[in-house]
Amino acid sequence: MEQLPDQVGQGYVEGLYGGQINFKFVERIRFNPSDKTPNTDLLKVELLESKTANFKFGTIKLLVNRGAKYADAFTNEISVTQSLRHENVTQFIGSRSIPDRGLSFFMTEYAHLGPLDELIKTSPQLFDDTRFYSLSTQTITALRYLHDKSILHGAICSRNFFVTNDTESTQDHWILKVGEFERSKVSQGGQTSLSTTEGHDELIRWQAPEILLDSRPNTEVSKQGDLWSGHVFFAEILLKKTVPFEKVQPPLFTRLPIAIQAGQKPFNIPQTYPDKLQDLFRHAWDSDPEQRYDLKRVHDTLVEMKEKRGKSNIFIMEF
Repeated sequence: MEQLPDQVGQGYVEGLYGGQINFKFVERIRFNPSDKTPNTDLLKVELLESKTANFKFGTIKLLVNRGAKYADAFTNEISVTQSLRHENVTQFIGSRSIPDRGLSFFMTEYAHLGPLDELIKTSPQLFDDTRFYSLSTQTITALRYLHDKSILHGAICSRNFFVTNDTESTQDHWILKVGEFERSKVSQGGQTSLSTTEGHDELIRWQAPEILLDSRPNTEVSKQGDLWSGHVFFAEILLKKTVPFEKVQPPLFTRLPIAIQAGQKPFNIPQTYPDKLQDLFRHAWDSDPEQRYDLKRVHDTLVEMKEKRGKSNIFIMEF
């Protein structure tokens, strides 16, 4: 593994909990050297003063690419993340900038089970109907919290959700954490501009059609756009797949809009699933944003399905 600069190996951040938090580098947990425009690196660190932050480990997001647009996105992510406090949102711990060394980073809690897309790929057998219900309702709770604070995520997908265990539970209960807020914005009237720049090509597989079919350089994201992406994420969990529009190959910016205009959907939901579940996806992936159910209706429908089936599989009975 490539050696990290000494100044990243050990140091401190100014935390939200009244003082410095000392840490030491443990391992790199995500970096793609094949990426032509990497802008961040993720590092796992041990918190030497763990009582200060109530965590033993943390995740450092280190700014790698010093280009202006990446620096702006990085600053935006810090601003958004540090304003959030919710069980289903990665918790901000602190940040630090060392201008003379060209170093900027911030620290959040460490989710030890990692990103959800990797879990789907490596352990698909863990994703049963109970897991789908738990993760989807946690996602809705997180999105309702963000939207109530007028924050639009803009990049809802399995790679941007992280998983940890509930250490106080006697059961295998996963706690889902939404993270990666570099594309998130505070909305004005329910929508805000979002730059679809290079380096995020694959993310457009999760974007709503009103974004993809807009030819302007800065498109509009909205709560309805997060609803579309959220249901693509739900389908990833349900079907144990992580690539929407899998048959559509790059260049995505030209081929994906054509596929959508031809009526293709991110995933095909089997007809064997209950009508109410299919109805959720049908409305969520309607090309008219106003036809998509709001988060409360989605949540209430899932709860109703779960209550009618009790502990049985909620996907084997028509309602």
